[in-house]
Amino acid sequence: MALQRFARWLYLRLGGQALFRVIPLCLALVCIGAGLSAIVTDLAVDWLYSTACLGVLTGWLLARTRLPGWGSGLAATGIGLTWLSLTIGQVGAYLSSLFSTFFPFLDQLLHRLPPDQAPVQEAWKSLLQSLAALTGRLTAWFGGVGAGKPTIDTLVNGLLWGLALWLAATWAAWWVRRRDAIAVGMVIPLGLLAYDIFYTNSAKGISWLGLAGAAGCCSRRFTATWLPGSTGRNAASTRPRSNRSWGQPSACWWPAWSWRVSSCQPFRSRS
Repeated sequence: MALQRFARWLYLRLGGQALFRVIPLCLALVCIGAGLSAIVTDLAVDWLYSTACLGVLTGWLLARTRLPGWGSGLAATGIGLTWLSLTIGQVGAYLSSLFSTFFPFLDQLLHRLPPDQAPVQEAWKSLLQSLAALTGRLTAWFGGVGAGKPTIDTLVNGLLWGLALWLAATWAAWWVRRRDAIAVGMVIPLGLLAYDIFYTNSAKGISWLGLAGAAGCCSRRFTATWLPGSTGRNAASTRPRSNRSWGQPSACWWPAWSWRVSSCQPFRSRS
């Protein structure tokens, strides 16, 4: 039931045409995550798949806003760090425990009953301890890297690879939605997996690399074939061209052109 509600919300939020582009893009990023998990050991595979899909949706929705590119990048990074801290960083379990103890405490206050503060205080203490432990492990890992003695930490390893996959997914979705450039959008995800294959000299991720490229091509094919009304370069290429030649300027821009020439200033055409 919850899955049906989410699918309905997604259809109403994005639109039917956008789903033909989002779904192949999600499949492509899931293939990237599967390839990374096949090469890099001790990665949370389930969280990587959900991270890829949620990253695509986040990048797509950010591309629909009026935020500039750097603003969308900062927002995507902040959302990704929060998501990864809650899931791979295991902070979400302690946060949900705090919420489960807070609502009975609030109910006791509303009914003017003496509240039991012990469960809330214990859950709050556990949440702070989990945040301190996560911060300490990150600090120790980056300190070892700075000192030239990197340590192996599966939690930090999962967070870093999850952040890389999240940024690659948001990058791809943002470029596809804002600029309609699937080739530019898939450069970072495919490059991430290709570099991992080259660095480890492993053939486990080659098949996933091919599947990711094929899914990206499917997204482009759906857009070009079945969605003639899409925005971006496809829409620009389907606009009717004017029969007016460059030697026959229209009356709308001829006064501006003559004024520019007379004042000896260079004319800049608007794209």
